[in-house]
Amino acid sequence: MASINPKLEFYRFKLNHKDGYKTFREYAIDVWNVGKAAREDTYFKECFKRFMQNLNAGFEKNDKLQKTITLISDKKANKHFDDKPTILATKSIFHGIINGGPYGKERILSDIDNKEDSSTIGKKKPVLSYYYIFVYLPPNHNEGFFMVHSNNSDDSITAALRQYIARLFKSGSYRMPVMEPFCPKKFQDEFNNGATIKNIKFTTSYVDDIPQDDPLKELCEEYTIKIEAIPKKKGIKAIFAPQIKEFFDSRIYGKDYKNKKSLSEFDRVSLSTTNQGTKTSKTFEWNSRDAEFVPVVYLENHVRLEDDRTPNFAELKQYCMTLFEETIIHELRPDLEIKHND
Repeated sequence: MASINPKLEFYRFKLNHKDGYKTFREYAIDVWNVGKAAREDTYFKECFKRFMQNLNAGFEKNDKLQKTITLISDKKANKHFDDKPTILATKSIFHGIINGGPYGKERILSDIDNKEDSSTIGKKKPVLSYYYIFVYLPPNHNEGFFMVHSNNSDDSITAALRQYIARLFKSGSYRMPVMEPFCPKKFQDEFNNGATIKNIKFTTSYVDDIPQDDPLKELCEEYTIKIEAIPKKKGIKAIFAPQIKEFFDSRIYGKDYKNKKSLSEFDRVSLSTTNQGTKTSKTFEWNSRDAEFVPVVYLENHVRLEDDRTPNFAELKQYCMTLFEETIIHELRPDLEIKHND
């Protein structure tokens, strides 16, 4: 397993109604039958109720990812149960710690001090960890936001949470919303200060569902293609990465006209940078909506880490609330600034 290096991941998304702009209030009215004359915070409380419903009742499973999210109510098993998600209705926020982890594999549970104390973990028994989440769903607006902490690529519920929230706001004329990676400008500025390009990777999945007699078809019908651009000239500043990506976007992969694909059509683009000043290397995802690479926010420099290198959750909750109120809300909701100035 990869080493534990806790980070925060940020996502924003818009309700995706076939006729255009719809608010979370309208979604609650249209889909959950909340009355039109209800108090404003009632619509947000319904969002919280619906989010927690599956977690309280059982396990929200994602069989494709083989990950689950839930909330274990047994305080003996869940030492952070008292830190479970709570609601701040006047701010349209709920945040707290939930449980999640992988399932679907036969494993063995043992004791490092006593190998004889071992037992089998079946495929239907997930191994759960603790994850902090922060969700903002303003009733009078059509765009939501959430952040979630993860420890590394394996120790993460980010993809499962992202899909769970997206499905929560998909019904009837409301299509599945698109989750866009996001990062506050303060971290983007830190990223741009001294970082140089290590590589840019273009990644896509290929599925060949055309019937063929070729015996290799069964082996090659699904695979991942990665194209990596590594600059020979060292020291190219990371701020030029968007222009370099644009330059490569028009390049074509594949000779067969049926399978030709420009790099701009690839599913994912990531940028790896190095910083000689701080002696660090980082990888960032491309945000197609805002046309920028999204810096990773590692928590080590912002909150205390415990002995197992998981974050101190009390400090993390306070840090995220301050970050949201002082920085993020102003970038998500410039319309609030306009109203305030008026």
